Amino acid sequence: MNNIVSYFKISLNLPLDLFNGYNAYIGYFILGYYMNKFNFDKKIDLFIFGLGILGMLITIFENYFLTKSNCGIFDGRKYSNLSLNVLFTSIIVFRLFKKKINGSLKNTKGVKIIKNLSSLVFGIYLIHDLILRILSSSKLGIYLCFFGSFNPIFNILLILLITFILSAGITYLFKNSILQGVV
Repeated sequence: MNNIVSYFKISLNLPLDLFNGYNAYIGYFILGYYMNKFNFDKKIDLFIFGLGILGMLITIFENYFLTKSNCGIFDGRKYSNLSLNVLFTSIIVFRLFKKKINGSLKNTKGVKIIKNLSSLVFGIYLIHDLILRILSSSKLGIYLCFFGSFNPIFNILLILLITFILSAGITYLFKNSILQGVV
């Protein structure tokens, strides 16, 4: 198990396994709230940026070398969403978006779109895994091959775009129907 909790050797004997499924990512929401609520001085921002760059480099190089040593078969152990390197990368992406939105892009059309989409983020997060499972199972008559014959870059972007659009669309419909009392 290569995740953040395992680094701290925490063992919880709870009746519910809080570190599996969706509950495992609750720390990201708490961290996002904290990082959005509070501003940091330049030294801390530089430190955070350094950790983010380090996280990206670790992810790239460790996955490259693990895959190479595994006869070219992808080994995604270091690509776990709960690994420290992915956490560091997530933090820097969040900080960069926050700085850009709060900085030079004030009151532009792009910021309005981002702010409107941000109200859908939690719903997108909750439904995206279901969308991915449905698309990869061919239960709706469509089969989205995750590692097919396409160029991997194109394939990943296509899957990302389809999943995002479907997740955002469904979340938007639920949000508006609930707000308008339709459901």
